[in-house]
Amino acid sequence: MWRQIAAVLVVVGLVTGITHYFRISFVAKASFAFESGDVMAAMLGMWIALLGGLISRRYGFALAVAGTYLLMCCLAVYFISRFLDDDFAGAFALNGWNIAVYVLGGMLGASVGVFIGSGRRRARERVLPGA
Repeated sequence: MWRQIAAVLVVVGLVTGITHYFRISFVAKASFAFESGDVMAAMLGMWIALLGGLISRRYGFALAVAGTYLLMCCLAVYFISRFLDDDFAGAFALNGWNIAVYVLGGMLGASVGVFIGSGRRRARERVLPGA
């Protein structure tokens, strides 16, 4: 339980800190565009989720990452819909592909991190039974 809480705090803390410091994050747009900033945000989110997966070592963590990233995307879409005087659903649909790439990249990173983390544990159990 403590591993999962620590993993979520690491992911949320790193995403928030890096977003603020480097200005690299998911950005909702008024028209569809998939630019280099979107690729950087998705790759950065994937690597941060991979680190969280190494800490967590449970595949359910990928769902927590997906929920967290989706919440961040919904907040960005909410703010862009407020300034565009558009409804939330329309702005969400406009940014749907970018959101999908960001969320699925995070899930992929978390799953790979869990796979790597659990592989180390299985190797240790083969060498030291009962560890």
